[in-house]
Amino acid sequence: MPTDRAPLPVPSCPPETAPAPPVTSLYIGPIGRKDETCPLTMRALALETIASFGRQCAIAYTDGSSTRGTGNGGYGIYLLWPDGSTTRKCGPVGERTCSYECELTAVTECLKIVIEKQQQGAALPSVVILTDCRALVQALGDSRSENVGEAVQLADHLLKTEGVQTTVQWIPSHIGIFGNEIADELANEGRRMPQPRKPLTLADARSILRHGTAKLWNAAQVTDDERIPRFQEARKARDLLQNLPRSDAVQIFRARAKHTLLLADRARHGWSATAACRLCGEQEESIAHVLTECRELADVRPGGWPTVPLNEILWCGNRVAMTTAATMMRKFLQRAMR
Repeated sequence: MPTDRAPLPVPSCPPETAPAPPVTSLYIGPIGRKDETCPLTMRALALETIASFGRQCAIAYTDGSSTRGTGNGGYGIYLLWPDGSTTRKCGPVGERTCSYECELTAVTECLKIVIEKQQQGAALPSVVILTDCRALVQALGDSRSENVGEAVQLADHLLKTEGVQTTVQWIPSHIGIFGNEIADELANEGRRMPQPRKPLTLADARSILRHGTAKLWNAAQVTDDERIPRFQEARKARDLLQNLPRSDAVQIFRARAKHTLLLADRARHGWSATAACRLCGEQEESIAHVLTECRELADVRPGGWPTVPLNEILWCGNRVAMTTAATMMRKFLQRAMR
């Protein structure tokens, strides 16, 4: 991890005079998860949302990207003015940066362009910034966010000094929206430019650690003979763990990592002096014992369970199988901790 760190941002004004955040929206219509919604439906809803802002405001498409999420960042901006003219801008962000920082830079630079245009006599009533980064939209709308200070201050300046209302609207990426595709191309162009070396921000450090940890974990899976088959199978199909209720997902995730509250796992880490089952006392309190053998769970264990090996249930099972396993784990822990 680089040692040249950027200081944490310090608010430039007291709380009672803090700048007002821009208007933000994540809603484009009744859609579910992006990977479960028809791209044509998302495109139609996004275009309808964009059209609802009218032709009198400036419409800006912004995008940012970085290589593997940790370096060589770039940003792109495609602005459509009410008179029909356009502005394109791209640039580098830094050799050590994350995609979020690139997205934020794009919005910040966009606001600077709008301020300059307004000072030249444009008389804009409002500006709408369209971005495909949901996290950034949420951060810009939260007055407690610490890393979006400059962008919020610029939006506040536009409103109070220039009379221009800023709206930041989320739109899906890569669904064929012309302006978004141009901004994406510009961001990639910026990524290929000579990169400045800048101190590492907290957001960048988190991204580097997250990607580095994931890389090490992935490498460990493909060198472990026991985990290779189910890991590769889980990578092929979309992991159903993401669609489970949080309480069930936590139980399955812990079971996969062998880091549960069961005594067998705790004893392996040296956190328990015994590994015997707290309910029946007959065998080791392991995941397999709880899900298939413990007689004290016979009342909640489905007949004929399990129909496939437990590893397949935990890693590649269907929703019903994963939910059943999570329920039994939760029931066992509730009874064991009475």
